[in-house]
Amino acid sequence: MTDAPGKFAPNAEVYGPGYYDRMYRRHWFLRNRRKYEERDAALVRIIRPSASLRVLEVGSARGDTAFFLASRVAEVVGIDAARAAVVASREQAAARGLLNVRFEEADARDLAAAPGGPFDVVLLADFVEHVLDDVLAACLESARRVLAPGGALAIYTPNRDHWAERIKAAVPGLQQEDHIAVRPAARVVALVEEAGFCVDDLFFSASPYPLLGALDRALPMVGLCRFRTCLRAVTSLFMKVSFVTCDVFTDRPFAGNPLLVVPDARGLTAAQMQSVAREINYSESTFVLPARDPACAYWQRTFVPVKEIPYAGHPTVGTAIVMAALGKVAGGAPDGTHPVMIEVGFGPLRLELLKTDGRVSRVRMEQGRPEWKAPVTGDDVKGQIAAALGVPFDALHPVLPPQAVGTGNTFLMVPLASVEAVSAALADTRMLNHVEKELGVLGLFFFAFDETSAGVRLRARMFAPGAGVPEDPATGSAAGPVGVYLALHGAVPGGVAGGRGRFTIDQGVEMGRPSELNVTVLVAGGRPTGVRVEGSAVLMMRGELEV
Repeated sequence: MTDAPGKFAPNAEVYGPGYYDRMYRRHWFLRNRRKYEERDAALVRIIRPSASLRVLEVGSARGDTAFFLASRVAEVVGIDAARAAVVASREQAAARGLLNVRFEEADARDLAAAPGGPFDVVLLADFVEHVLDDVLAACLESARRVLAPGGALAIYTPNRDHWAERIKAAVPGLQQEDHIAVRPAARVVALVEEAGFCVDDLFFSASPYPLLGALDRALPMVGLCRFRTCLRAVTSLFMKVSFVTCDVFTDRPFAGNPLLVVPDARGLTAAQMQSVAREINYSESTFVLPARDPACAYWQRTFVPVKEIPYAGHPTVGTAIVMAALGKVAGGAPDGTHPVMIEVGFGPLRLELLKTDGRVSRVRMEQGRPEWKAPVTGDDVKGQIAAALGVPFDALHPVLPPQAVGTGNTFLMVPLASVEAVSAALADTRMLNHVEKELGVLGLFFFAFDETSAGVRLRARMFAPGAGVPEDPATGSAAGPVGVYLALHGAVPGGVAGGRGRFTIDQGVEMGRPSELNVTVLVAGGRPTGVRVEGSAVLMMRGELEV
């Protein structure tokens, strides 16, 4: 952050070293004892200091408010976008020997960048009047996300309705150059509520002019006598969360596997994420957070309706395409293939974003290390598997056995004898739950070779009632394991050449949501060593949820 114009306010050039020299010179108004008594009393009321309280002050200027609070709270972090202010504040804190006060250069629009959060109070004291609505709205939204549970927003700002502010606005040259947006109290309250807060305390301090201050205190109900807007707000019962939906593993709307993505899930608890996933009831929903690993672009948390899972395929592809569409990854990159590392439940996951005509249209996902269990050979267990799928025993493939395979999530691979058997399957939820539990798998992925497609396609379906997914239209995290399975058994459609086998899975046909998943399995010495799954997605809806 620099002091360059436009960084944080239209008049950002005002806030250079000379500004602070002018604003803090000694003159009667700034050293008016009554003014500071009124201000300090108001701050105590809206902050409610305690020995354990941690305060983030936005627009800390030269630190006067932070120094006032230092002896009353556990810690104060002051941020300002003007470097001159931060330098001056640090010098003052060092001179005073204050160890619980820090000053950092940061932008009010992204309070998550301020070190030391979460905070018990976010304080905007004599800050609101310095910024326009776009900056203030972003600041308030960001404040909600850095507050600890039970935390509060505190605001102290001039009231546009007061007689003194009306005179300043009417007389050219009388209004301070830094006061670009003095607002009526009602406007401040509206912006606070739009950001998801509930006003807990609202009052007005009096003018510092002795006689007129007495009038203000005598007539506090009259707008002309309300000098400063003093407000304390807490997080409302509901917070607004923006979301985007997309259809994944398809290039046309109303096909593929639907996905809900929350591109900025900061401030949501795991329980709230689970509630959203349950409410939407898609097979998966994802919530994007800042990466904990600096090598990763973002952290993706994935939820099925009943629990969180380490990751899944179609959510990973869809989330990457949504994040790219929002300009959060590969935003300024040219057309071509762009590697991106993201963080999922089991650690880093490498993606390749395929950008054409200025947008990311496809994602290639390098799945985790292949793992597998011994094949299922007993007829009794095979009989249970057939019953769970609602197919006769002889519908199972005559040579290829069922087997649990995973590349992050573990599925039971169940080859069937024909595409017709795949289409005819009818889930027995009770038996499926039993098989999932007994074999330790997330779901049953059953498939058949499509003899009408030149031998390089599979028809597949996936049942996972234990995860709250009766049937899934496209399962990227099972597409990789089926590639591993086929390589283990020397049955990759189209064969393996140059250490690679490539084939396509058609899934979701029976659900009326056809999906297409492209799989590349890497083979060395006759054994699978890795797998990649590729697909596209189509953006569908944008909106807000109240959580």
